[in-house]
Amino acid sequence: MEPAYFIILLIGLLALILLLIRLLGKIQEISAELRQLRQEIARSAKSPSNSATSPGVFISDTSKPVAMAPVIHPSQAGTVPPNPIPVQTTNQVRKAAVRRPGFFERNPDLEKFIGENLVNKLGIAVLVLGIGYFIKFAIDQDWINAWGRVLIGFGCGFGLLGLAHWLRGQYAAFSSVLVGGGLAVLYFTIALAFHEYHLFPQTLAFILMVAVTGLSVFMALLYDRQELAVLALLGGFASPLLASSGGNNYQILFIYILILNIGMLVLAFFKKWPLITIISYLATVILFGGWLFAKVIGELQAPYLGGFIFASLFYLVFFAMLLIYNLKQQQAFSLLEISILLSNTFFFYICGLYLLHGLGGGTYLGLFSGILAFFNGAAAWQLYQQKTTDPKLRYLLGSIGLLLLYLAILFELTFRLGSSTTDLRAIKYLVVASYHYLFALIIIRFLPATVQARWPLTETLAGLSFTSYLLLVQPVVQAARNNYLLNSTGSLLPFALHYSAIVLLLILLYQVYRYYQKAYGLRSKNMNAFTWFGCTALVYLASTELDHLVLLFQFSPGENLNNLLQQEHKIGFPILWGLASFGFMLLGMRYKLKTLRLVSLTLFFITLLKLFLFDIRNISAGGRIAAFISLGILLLVVSFLYQKLKNLLLDDVPPEKVHS
Repeated sequence: MEPAYFIILLIGLLALILLLIRLLGKIQEISAELRQLRQEIARSAKSPSNSATSPGVFISDTSKPVAMAPVIHPSQAGTVPPNPIPVQTTNQVRKAAVRRPGFFERNPDLEKFIGENLVNKLGIAVLVLGIGYFIKFAIDQDWINAWGRVLIGFGCGFGLLGLAHWLRGQYAAFSSVLVGGGLAVLYFTIALAFHEYHLFPQTLAFILMVAVTGLSVFMALLYDRQELAVLALLGGFASPLLASSGGNNYQILFIYILILNIGMLVLAFFKKWPLITIISYLATVILFGGWLFAKVIGELQAPYLGGFIFASLFYLVFFAMLLIYNLKQQQAFSLLEISILLSNTFFFYICGLYLLHGLGGGTYLGLFSGILAFFNGAAAWQLYQQKTTDPKLRYLLGSIGLLLLYLAILFELTFRLGSSTTDLRAIKYLVVASYHYLFALIIIRFLPATVQARWPLTETLAGLSFTSYLLLVQPVVQAARNNYLLNSTGSLLPFALHYSAIVLLLILLYQVYRYYQKAYGLRSKNMNAFTWFGCTALVYLASTELDHLVLLFQFSPGENLNNLLQQEHKIGFPILWGLASFGFMLLGMRYKLKTLRLVSLTLFFITLLKLFLFDIRNISAGGRIAAFISLGILLLVVSFLYQKLKNLLLDDVPPEKVHS
């Protein structure tokens, strides 16, 4: 009896499908008649003179009688000013357009929303589940063998696709839901045929799923529906899990993902669907990152070369995917696209460094950084030649290229220079520091003014350069100096190399000063802030160099370096800072710069506090005399200059205006 029930159920299902098709035909006829009536009503509304005599359209007047307005003759109408018609401004229209309507505003008829949107989605889900349960019941009863089950699945899937294609013109949303259901049935049918029944080998299962993904992309383009492309993409990334045999063949997995991403690249050429790019990018990063953590990191015989090749291919595909449509349509890049482009380069660079380090230590890191810098720089130059491209993209790629070029040379210097001894380590660090300041100097010197005005690169590079010297370079210089003084085999070369870094740092500060002078002026707030920063940097560099010179010329074997430095700080620093204050004061008076004079007075005050609070005790008589006499003379000279030039210092005007 059970086969009879199966036949009756199958006949009932076919009858239900035929009835549904007939009802859809009737609905199409009624929809066509409604469209025709709406067109006739619209035509009659446009021509009111003919609306009363137009055949076939009858409009009953059930409204209340309205009193007719008196007719005004032209002579009388001339004296009545017309009422102004309020016109919305552009800003009002733009503000009204920005507001997104709420859910109930977009769907005032809740019954219509449920009937047209929710019911069809629930219906296709229930139908797919019903087909699945029906086939499962037939399988449990041994009515259908393995091939029959698979063929039924393919038949149901392609049947839903065919029905969706037939309804695509009149019912776009409903047909999209049917397409999604058909694709889901095809994906799971292939997965069941591979996993449960072993009818397909893994390669054939992959090929079939690639074909289904290609079909879904084609239908997404045909119907111009983004949700179909999203469904195809989700099904495509789920296919490796559905068709996995539990092996560790990462090549097959990444080749499949690469083919899928190339398909999305082709789709991106025709359509700008950001959701497709986001899903594809995130899924690829998660899958590749998961494989990297599970199979590469911490493994002795990891496939570094294969991982690097696939990482490079993924980077190129997403680089093209993010650029191809906007460049073709000459559109601006959104913040989301810029962020994905940056993260794509960042992830690829980090993964590439790790994989290449595992492949050959530090041998290939500089070459890899240089090639990637050349690629981004060439892309920026090519876009610069096309004046219609988004300038944000050109600046971004150019900045990435410069940063990678800096890192490429840095890696080469770091791994090529030896570090077996203390002197060699000091030489390496000082060469790297000099290179850093040279690179920053080149950027500040040749960076376009438009870029400097848009981003605070000049201030950032100057601050980083001085901070790096303070925290990183100066300890290395002190170690090289002490090694030369305390060890008989020490060399003076590592210490002498730090003067190249000093010279480059001073030139860098001068270039920043020139930029501020041209961009803001000598008496701007920005220049005032840089004056404090620059004077502080100069005083610090002069103080450290005074330490080095005193030790090099006064140290003798057996002496304590710290004792010499303490005496020099108590005697030499007040004299040096006093001379620096005097120099700042002369420059401030010469060029009418009040900020520079305030810096001078502040440094004088700090010097006096240091002298009286900390240095007056435990200082030699000669040092005390020299410090007090020199500071006293400098302070008197400054006071005399203030008295003599007080009329000229009332206003901070350039000296050429005073003389004129």
